[in-house]
Amino acid sequence: MRSLTELQAKLDRTQADVDNGVGHLTRHRALVAHWIAEGKDAAELRELLETLETTQLLHVHDRDRLRRELDAALAGRDHRWIG
Repeated sequence: MRSLTELQAKLDRTQADVDNGVGHLTRHRALVAHWIAEGKDAAELRELLETLETTQLLHVHDRDRLRRELDAALAGRDHRWIG
C-alpha cells in the first residue's frame, strides 16, 4: 500500500505530466498546421501528434484515477490507508 504522502507525490508528478503534455500538444499542433500551410508533407508529424494525444489521454486517466484514490483515502472510505 502507498501512504497518503506517496500517493500525493504520484498525483503531483502525474499532474505535471498532464501540464507538460498540454504544452507539447500545443506546439506540435502549431507545427503541423505550419507544415500544412507551407504545403509540406505532414504525415509523419500527424502520426506523432496522434501518439502525443494518446499519451496525454493516458496521463489524464492516470491523474483522475489517482485523484479518486486519494479522495477515497482522505474521506476514510478506504481502510487500507494507514498514513
